Amino acid sequence: MSGRLSLEEAVSAYMNEQYADAFPALKQLAADGDPTAQFLLALMYRNGEGVAADEHEYTRWLRTFEESARRGDPGAQWSLSCKYRWGDHFPQDIARANEWLERAAEGGNADAQYHLAHYYKHGEFGYLQDSEKAHSWLTRAADQEHPEALWVHSFEFFGSDGQPTEHALQLIRRAAAKGCPPARDFLQKHTH
Repeated sequence: MSGRLSLEEAVSAYMNEQYADAFPALKQLAADGDPTAQFLLALMYRNGEGVAADEHEYTRWLRTFEESARRGDPGAQWSLSCKYRWGDHFPQDIARANEWLERAAEGGNADAQYHLAHYYKHGEFGYLQDSEKAHSWLTRAADQEHPEALWVHSFEFFGSDGQPTEHALQLIRRAAAKGCPPARDFLQKHTH
């Protein structure tokens, strides 16, 4: 690869273990403030991928990633909520995970909005069941074209006979076009 890589290209290089390409690109993107690059760079330093393992640099970039969340980056906030929820490089802490999830959802992150809707609907991770809040967050995520949110939101527009209305089908088509497997499967089975 030549020239400066985009974040997508750098992540792809990292996932394909092309560390010689990924490392310089992620280092530049991380220095420019990209939280995804900051987290991946931390992992590279921890694991010695494309660079000598360095605990100090691992910790430094992990803290930098956390700072991006504190500064209000909704993507970093969503990612940090997941790290705390599952104990991934941060101690598992559901209360902190929920705090970062809510901040990300309020900041407009559609993944966070979709998951918050799910937690309210099912009463998970310390959230009490609240159908109004679940509906509100699901609608916000669907309004941003979140594929799974579109799919789940479409169920609200099925008729009493269990069949999708035209509006439900429009939502399902949009979800399928954005890569939602259940929506694709539904269309294959029901629209021939």
